[in-house]
Amino acid sequence: IPSVSRYDLVTRENKTITGVDLEGAPSFGEPIMGGLPGMLYGAGYGYGVYNPALCPVPFEERDKHGIFEFSFDGSAPKLRYSINDFLDFHPKRDELLAVDRELREKYDRVCGLTLMAYCVRFSPNGKHFIIYFGNHCVVSERNEPRVSHLFYGKTGSDELKFVLDVSGRGVHWSVQDNGKLVGFYRPDSEEKQAIYQLDPISGELELVAAPENTGGHPTLSPVNPALCINDENSNRRLILWNSKNHSPLAEIDLQCRVPGYVPKGAVRDENRCCHHPRFTPDGKYILSNFIDENNLCAI
Repeated sequence: IPSVSRYDLVTRENKTITGVDLEGAPSFGEPIMGGLPGMLYGAGYGYGVYNPALCPVPFEERDKHGIFEFSFDGSAPKLRYSINDFLDFHPKRDELLAVDRELREKYDRVCGLTLMAYCVRFSPNGKHFIIYFGNHCVVSERNEPRVSHLFYGKTGSDELKFVLDVSGRGVHWSVQDNGKLVGFYRPDSEEKQAIYQLDPISGELELVAAPENTGGHPTLSPVNPALCINDENSNRRLILWNSKNHSPLAEIDLQCRVPGYVPKGAVRDENRCCHHPRFTPDGKYILSNFIDENNLCAI
C-alpha cells in the first residue's frame, strides 16, 4: 500500500497518509495531486506482466480513478479528474472510445484500452502543471495501440487542455514557470528524439538541445532559461546544456547503479535509480538522485 509522509523540519512532526502517491507536490504545499500507482503496475509497468488484480480500481470504472487531490489536514482524498473527465477534455474522445469498443468486441474483454492518468508535474512556482494520460507500459500481448498524451492545466482552474500526443515519439516532460513544457520529442517520425520546448497555448515547438543519447529527464533553469540540465543514465552522468546554441556546457559524473549491476529488463530493481535532476527555485543549485557509497539512493 503506497503512503506519503510529511516531516516538518521545525516542529519535527511527521504525518503520513496511506493509499495515495506523491506525484505532484506544488511549491505552495497543498493540496497535492497524484494518480494511483497500482494502475501502472496492473498494466505491466515494472514487471512486464498484465495483472489487473494489482489495480486499486478496475480500469473500466473510469469515473472512479484518475488524479486525486489530498492534504494532510485529515480530509479524505478527492478525485479531482476522473478518466472520463480526461476523455471529455480530449479532442479525439470519439476516436479513443471507438478503439476501446473495437478491442472489447474483438477480444471479448471487459476493458479495451487500459487508460489511466499519472505523473503529475508542477512548475517550480506551482502555477502550472502537466498530467500524462494513456495506457502507460501496457504489455504487448494486449494488442493495444500506444496512447501517451499530455494535458496542461493551471493551478486554481478545473480546465485541462490536451497539448501533445507523444505516443512512441517522446518521454519525460516537465513544465516551467512560464508554462512551457520541456521534454524529449520527435516531431517527425523519421527524426531522432531531441529536447524541445513546447508552448501549450500556441503549440509552437522550439529545439533546446540534441543529445547523442535520448530519454533523460530535462528541465530548464527557472532563472536562466538558456540553461538546461538533463541526465544520461546509460552513461551515469548529468549534462548541462546551452539551449541557445544547443551545445553542452558541462558534464557531471554521478553514479546511478550499484556496482556490478546487471539490468533485469522490465522487473523492478532496487539496484538502480534515475537521476531526475532539477534546479532549485533560485537556480543556484541542481538536485539529483544518485547511488551513494553505501549503495543507497540519495540526493
